[in-house]
Amino acid sequence: SHLFEQLDMTARTNDLECWKLFCLVVEKQGLNAAADFADIEPSRLSRVINSLEAELGSPLLVHNRRPLQTTSFGDQAYAMAKALLAQHALMLETLKGDKDRMKGLITLAIPAGIGPLFVTPQLLEFQQIFPKIEFELITLTSKAEEVFYNHPDKVVHVSIGYGVPGTGDIVSRYSGKMEFIPCCSPGYIKKHGHIVDPSECAAHTGLSYTGGTRTKTQELQNGGVVKQLKWKKSLSFQSLSDLKNACLLGAGIAGDIPLIHCIDELEEGKLINVLPGWKRPAAGCYLYSTKHFVKYRRVKTFLDWMAEKHRELLEQIDNRVRLLA
Repeated sequence: SHLFEQLDMTARTNDLECWKLFCLVVEKQGLNAAADFADIEPSRLSRVINSLEAELGSPLLVHNRRPLQTTSFGDQAYAMAKALLAQHALMLETLKGDKDRMKGLITLAIPAGIGPLFVTPQLLEFQQIFPKIEFELITLTSKAEEVFYNHPDKVVHVSIGYGVPGTGDIVSRYSGKMEFIPCCSPGYIKKHGHIVDPSECAAHTGLSYTGGTRTKTQELQNGGVVKQLKWKKSLSFQSLSDLKNACLLGAGIAGDIPLIHCIDELEEGKLINVLPGWKRPAAGCYLYSTKHFVKYRRVKTFLDWMAEKHRELLEQIDNRVRLLA
Protein backbone atom coordinates (compact mmCIF):
# COMPACT_ATOMS: atom_id res chain seq x y z
CA SER A 1 0.00 0.00 0.00
CA HIS A 2 1.16 3.48 -0.75
CA LEU A 3 2.51 5.80 1.91
CA PHE A 4 -0.48 8.12 1.67
CA GLU A 5 -3.29 5.56 1.32
CA GLN A 6 -4.08 5.65 5.03
CA LEU A 7 -3.99 9.45 5.22
CA ASP A 8 -6.87 10.89 7.24
CA MET A 9 -8.23 13.66 5.05
CA THR A 10 -9.36 15.62 8.12
CA ALA A 11 -5.71 15.84 9.22
CA ARG A 12 -4.60 19.22 10.47
CA THR A 13 -1.39 21.18 10.33
CA ASN A 14 0.41 18.94 12.83
CA ASP A 15 0.34 16.03 10.37
CA LEU A 16 3.72 15.68 8.62
CA GLU A 17 2.12 13.74 5.77
CA CYS A 18 0.01 16.77 4.90
CA TRP A 19 3.12 18.92 4.72
CA LYS A 20 4.85 16.32 2.55
CA LEU A 21 1.93 16.51 0.14
CA PHE A 22 1.96 20.30 0.12
CA CYS A 23 5.71 20.31 -0.68
CA LEU A 24 5.09 17.74 -3.41
CA VAL A 25 2.43 19.95 -5.03
CA VAL A 26 4.85 22.88 -5.07
CA GLU A 27 7.73 20.81 -6.45
CA LYS A 28 5.66 19.06 -9.11
CA GLN A 29 4.05 22.42 -9.98
CA GLY A 30 0.51 21.14 -9.93
CA LEU A 31 -2.08 19.04 -8.15
CA ASN A 32 -2.43 16.48 -10.93
CA ALA A 33 1.30 15.88 -11.30
CA ALA A 34 1.70 15.58 -7.53
CA ALA A 35 -1.29 13.23 -7.28
CA ASP A 36 0.16 11.01 -10.02
CA PHE A 37 3.49 10.88 -8.21
CA ALA A 38 1.89 10.12 -4.83
CA ASP A 39 -0.61 7.69 -6.40
CA ILE A 40 -3.65 9.33 -4.84
CA GLU A 41 -6.73 11.00 -6.30
CA PRO A 42 -6.33 14.71 -7.14
CA SER A 43 -9.55 15.41 -5.22
CA ARG A 44 -8.05 13.93 -2.03
CA LEU A 45 -4.91 15.99 -2.52
CA SER A 46 -7.00 19.10 -3.07
CA ARG A 47 -8.79 18.47 0.22
CA VAL A 48 -5.44 18.23 2.02
CA ILE A 49 -4.43 21.65 0.70
CA ASN A 50 -7.84 23.14 1.51
CA SER A 51 -7.64 21.72 5.04
CA LEU A 52 -4.22 23.28 5.63
CA GLU A 53 -5.37 26.63 4.28
CA ALA A 54 -8.55 26.58 6.38
CA GLU A 55 -6.68 25.88 9.59
CA LEU A 56 -3.94 28.40 8.85
CA GLY A 57 -6.42 31.05 7.78
CA SER A 58 -4.46 32.04 4.65
CA PRO A 59 -4.15 30.62 1.13
CA LEU A 60 -0.99 28.67 0.31
CA LEU A 61 -1.61 28.56 -3.44
CA VAL A 62 -3.00 31.02 -5.98
CA HIS A 63 -6.02 28.98 -7.00
CA ASN A 64 -7.37 28.77 -10.57
CA ARG A 65 -4.03 29.95 -11.94
CA ARG A 66 -1.97 28.01 -14.47
CA PRO A 67 0.85 27.29 -14.08
CA LEU A 68 0.63 26.78 -10.34
CA GLN A 69 1.81 29.65 -8.16
CA THR A 70 2.33 29.87 -4.43
CA THR A 71 1.30 32.90 -2.43
CA SER A 72 3.96 34.75 -0.43
CA PHE A 73 2.53 32.96 2.61
CA GLY A 74 2.82 29.69 0.71
CA ASP A 75 6.48 30.42 -0.10
CA GLN A 76 7.16 30.92 3.60
CA ALA A 77 5.26 27.75 4.51
CA TYR A 78 7.10 25.73 1.84
CA ALA A 79 10.56 26.81 3.05
CA MET A 80 9.69 26.04 6.68
CA ALA A 81 8.00 22.72 5.82
CA LYS A 82 11.05 21.57 3.84
CA ALA A 83 13.31 22.32 6.79
CA LEU A 84 10.94 20.53 9.18
CA LEU A 85 10.65 17.45 6.98
CA ALA A 86 14.40 17.25 6.47
CA GLN A 87 14.96 17.47 10.21
CA HIS A 88 12.35 14.77 10.83
CA ALA A 89 13.99 12.45 8.27
CA LEU A 90 17.36 13.08 9.88
CA MET A 91 15.91 12.35 13.31
CA LEU A 92 14.57 8.96 12.18
CA GLU A 93 17.84 8.09 10.47
CA THR A 94 19.78 8.93 13.62
CA LEU A 95 17.48 7.04 15.96
CA LYS A 96 17.26 3.94 13.77
CA GLY A 97 20.89 3.83 12.65
CA ASP A 98 23.82 2.00 14.18
CA LYS A 99 26.83 4.16 13.37
CA ASP A 100 29.37 1.35 13.56
CA ARG A 101 27.60 -1.18 11.33
CA MET A 102 28.66 -1.88 7.74
CA LYS A 103 25.01 -2.54 7.03
CA GLY A 104 22.07 -0.46 5.86
CA LEU A 105 21.04 1.99 3.17
CA ILE A 106 23.16 4.68 1.50
CA THR A 107 21.18 7.20 -0.52
CA LEU A 108 23.31 8.62 -3.32
CA ALA A 109 22.47 11.68 -5.44
CA ILE A 110 24.14 11.72 -8.87
CA PRO A 111 23.88 13.75 -12.09
CA ALA A 112 21.84 12.07 -14.82
CA GLY A 113 23.85 10.03 -17.30
CA ILE A 114 26.97 9.19 -15.26
CA GLY A 115 25.64 5.91 -13.84
CA PRO A 116 26.85 3.36 -16.43
CA LEU A 117 30.54 4.32 -16.12
CA PHE A 118 30.93 6.41 -13.01
CA VAL A 119 28.57 4.86 -10.47
CA THR A 120 26.86 1.52 -11.14
CA PRO A 121 29.97 -0.69 -11.62
CA GLN A 122 31.50 0.80 -8.47
CA LEU A 123 28.36 0.19 -6.41
CA LEU A 124 28.29 -3.44 -7.49
CA GLU A 125 31.96 -3.82 -6.54
CA PHE A 126 31.36 -2.18 -3.15
CA GLN A 127 28.46 -4.53 -2.47
CA GLN A 128 30.72 -7.49 -3.22
CA ILE A 129 32.97 -6.29 -0.39
CA PHE A 130 30.12 -5.25 1.91
CA PRO A 131 27.08 -7.35 0.92
CA LYS A 132 24.81 -5.90 3.61
CA ILE A 133 25.00 -2.38 2.16
CA GLU A 134 22.07 -1.26 0.01
CA PHE A 135 21.96 1.77 -2.28
CA GLU A 136 19.21 4.08 -3.44
CA LEU A 137 20.08 6.41 -6.32
CA ILE A 138 18.30 9.70 -6.92
CA THR A 139 18.90 12.16 -9.74
CA LEU A 140 20.73 15.32 -8.82
CA THR A 141 18.88 18.44 -9.99
CA SER A 142 20.92 21.02 -8.07
CA LYS A 143 24.54 21.60 -7.19
CA ALA A 144 25.94 18.54 -5.44
CA GLU A 145 26.74 20.29 -2.16
CA GLU A 146 23.21 21.74 -1.91
CA VAL A 147 21.19 18.51 -2.13
CA PHE A 148 21.48 17.79 1.61
CA TYR A 149 19.33 20.83 2.34
CA ASN A 150 16.81 20.88 -0.50
CA HIS A 151 15.43 17.34 -0.48
CA PRO A 152 12.54 17.63 1.99
CA ASP A 153 11.42 14.08 2.68
CA LYS A 154 14.51 11.97 2.01
CA VAL A 155 17.85 11.73 3.74
CA VAL A 156 20.72 12.02 1.25
CA HIS A 157 23.96 10.51 2.56
CA VAL A 158 26.34 11.18 -0.35
CA SER A 159 26.26 13.23 -3.55
CA ILE A 160 28.55 13.33 -6.58
CA GLY A 161 29.15 16.32 -8.81
CA TYR A 162 31.17 19.40 -9.69
CA GLY A 163 31.92 21.94 -7.02
CA VAL A 164 34.36 23.26 -4.45
CA PRO A 165 35.72 21.86 -1.18
CA GLY A 166 33.08 21.41 1.49
CA THR A 167 32.63 24.10 4.13
CA GLY A 168 30.57 24.33 7.30
CA ASP A 169 28.62 21.11 7.80
CA ILE A 170 29.54 19.80 4.33
CA VAL A 171 32.53 17.47 3.95
CA SER A 172 34.05 16.55 0.61
CA ARG A 173 36.48 14.23 -1.13
CA TYR A 174 38.24 15.53 -4.25
CA SER A 175 38.54 13.04 -7.11
CA GLY A 176 40.02 15.07 -9.98
CA LYS A 177 39.16 17.55 -12.70
CA MET A 178 36.62 17.20 -15.49
CA GLU A 179 37.34 18.77 -18.87
CA PHE A 180 34.51 20.12 -21.03
CA ILE A 181 34.95 19.54 -24.75
CA PRO A 182 33.51 21.64 -27.61
CA CYS A 183 32.46 19.09 -30.20
CA CYS A 184 30.10 18.21 -33.02
CA SER A 185 29.50 15.36 -35.44
CA PRO A 186 31.53 14.79 -38.63
CA GLY A 187 28.26 15.24 -40.52
CA TYR A 188 27.82 18.73 -39.13
CA ILE A 189 31.39 19.65 -40.15
CA LYS A 190 30.83 18.25 -43.62
CA LYS A 191 27.67 20.30 -44.05
CA HIS A 192 28.68 23.55 -42.36
CA GLY A 193 32.49 23.60 -42.42
CA HIS A 194 35.19 23.67 -39.76
CA ILE A 195 35.14 26.14 -36.89
CA VAL A 196 38.31 27.19 -35.08
CA ASP A 197 37.42 30.38 -33.19
CA PRO A 198 34.45 31.35 -30.98
CA SER A 199 33.86 34.42 -33.17
CA GLU A 200 32.69 32.00 -35.89
CA CYS A 201 29.90 30.66 -33.67
CA ALA A 202 27.62 33.45 -34.92
CA ALA A 203 27.18 31.41 -38.11
CA HIS A 204 26.33 28.14 -36.33
CA THR A 205 23.75 26.43 -34.16
CA GLY A 206 24.79 26.02 -30.55
CA LEU A 207 23.68 23.19 -28.27
CA SER A 208 23.81 24.09 -24.59
CA TYR A 209 23.19 22.43 -21.23
CA THR A 210 20.88 24.27 -18.84
CA GLY A 211 20.40 21.68 -16.09
CA GLY A 212 20.77 22.64 -12.46
CA THR A 213 24.04 20.84 -11.71
CA ARG A 214 26.22 23.67 -13.09
CA THR A 215 25.94 27.09 -14.71
CA LYS A 216 25.31 27.54 -18.43
CA THR A 217 28.46 27.99 -20.52
CA GLN A 218 28.46 31.49 -22.00
CA GLU A 219 32.17 31.91 -22.79
CA LEU A 220 35.25 29.89 -23.66
CA GLN A 221 38.87 30.46 -22.70
CA ASN A 222 42.17 29.87 -24.45
CA GLY A 223 45.11 30.68 -22.24
CA GLY A 224 44.37 34.13 -20.88
CA VAL A 225 41.93 35.04 -23.67
CA VAL A 226 38.18 34.89 -23.03
CA LYS A 227 35.55 35.06 -25.77
CA GLN A 228 31.77 35.06 -25.53
CA LEU A 229 29.72 32.31 -27.16
CA LYS A 230 27.13 33.89 -29.47
CA TRP A 231 25.24 31.53 -31.76
CA LYS A 232 23.13 32.10 -34.84
CA LYS A 233 20.50 30.01 -33.11
CA SER A 234 20.56 27.75 -30.11
CA LEU A 235 18.99 24.63 -28.64
CA SER A 236 19.02 24.12 -24.88
CA PHE A 237 18.77 20.83 -23.01
CA GLN A 238 18.30 20.00 -19.34
CA SER A 239 19.66 16.49 -19.96
CA LEU A 240 23.26 15.87 -21.03
CA SER A 241 22.17 12.64 -22.71
CA ASP A 242 19.71 14.59 -24.88
CA LEU A 243 22.38 17.18 -25.62
CA LYS A 244 24.87 14.53 -26.74
CA ASN A 245 22.28 12.73 -28.85
CA ALA A 246 21.42 15.99 -30.62
CA CYS A 247 25.12 16.54 -31.22
CA LEU A 248 25.52 13.05 -32.67
CA LEU A 249 22.56 13.70 -34.99
CA GLY A 250 24.31 16.77 -36.40
CA ALA A 251 21.95 19.33 -34.87
CA GLY A 252 24.74 21.75 -33.97
CA ILE A 253 27.89 22.35 -31.95
CA ALA A 254 28.01 21.59 -28.23
CA GLY A 255 30.36 23.96 -26.47
CA ASP A 256 30.81 21.97 -23.29
CA ILE A 257 30.19 18.22 -23.20
CA PRO A 258 31.94 16.73 -20.13
CA LEU A 259 34.74 14.43 -21.20
CA ILE A 260 33.21 11.49 -19.34
CA HIS A 261 30.16 11.79 -21.61
CA CYS A 262 32.03 12.02 -24.92
CA ILE A 263 35.38 10.19 -24.64
CA ASP A 264 34.00 7.01 -26.27
CA GLU A 265 32.48 8.95 -29.18
CA LEU A 266 35.69 10.97 -29.68
CA GLU A 267 37.72 7.75 -29.85
CA GLU A 268 35.25 6.19 -32.29
CA GLY A 269 35.16 9.30 -34.50
CA LYS A 270 31.45 9.85 -33.93
CA LEU A 271 32.23 13.26 -32.45
CA ILE A 272 34.99 15.70 -33.36
CA ASN A 273 36.73 18.14 -31.02
CA VAL A 274 36.22 21.60 -32.53
CA LEU A 275 37.39 25.08 -31.49
CA PRO A 276 40.91 23.73 -30.76
CA GLY A 277 42.39 25.20 -27.58
CA TRP A 278 39.11 26.84 -26.55
CA LYS A 279 37.34 25.37 -23.52
CA ARG A 280 35.14 26.05 -20.58
CA PRO A 281 37.49 25.84 -17.56
CA ALA A 282 37.76 22.36 -16.07
CA ALA A 283 35.67 21.71 -12.96
CA GLY A 284 36.65 19.96 -9.79
CA CYS A 285 34.88 16.64 -9.17
CA TYR A 286 33.86 15.91 -5.61
CA LEU A 287 31.95 13.49 -3.44
CA TYR A 288 30.05 15.23 -0.66
CA SER A 289 28.48 14.21 2.62
CA THR A 290 27.82 15.95 5.93
CA LYS A 291 29.68 16.02 9.22
CA HIS A 292 26.73 14.16 10.71
CA PHE A 293 26.87 11.26 8.27
CA VAL A 294 30.63 10.74 8.05
CA LYS A 295 30.31 9.62 11.67
CA TYR A 296 28.53 6.58 10.23
CA ARG A 297 31.07 3.90 9.34
CA ARG A 298 29.22 2.77 6.22
CA VAL A 299 29.00 6.33 4.83
CA LYS A 300 32.62 7.33 5.54
CA THR A 301 33.94 4.02 4.21
CA PHE A 302 31.94 4.42 1.00
CA LEU A 303 32.87 8.11 0.61
CA ASP A 304 36.62 7.41 0.83
CA TRP A 305 36.45 4.25 -1.29
CA MET A 306 34.36 5.84 -4.05
CA ALA A 307 36.59 8.92 -4.22
CA GLU A 308 39.61 6.70 -4.87
CA LYS A 309 37.73 4.79 -7.58
CA HIS A 310 36.78 8.06 -9.27
CA ARG A 311 40.37 9.31 -9.13
CA GLU A 312 41.43 6.16 -10.97
CA LEU A 313 38.68 6.59 -13.57
CA LEU A 314 39.52 10.24 -14.24
CA GLU A 315 43.20 9.37 -14.64
CA GLN A 316 42.26 6.67 -17.17
CA ILE A 317 40.15 9.17 -19.12
CA ASP A 318 43.01 11.69 -19.12
CA ASN A 319 45.32 9.02 -20.53
CA ARG A 320 42.81 8.22 -23.28
CA VAL A 321 42.63 11.89 -24.23
CA ARG A 322 46.42 12.13 -24.44
CA LEU A 323 46.44 9.17 -26.82
CA LEU A 324 43.85 10.93 -28.99
CA ALA A 325 46.02 14.04 -29.13
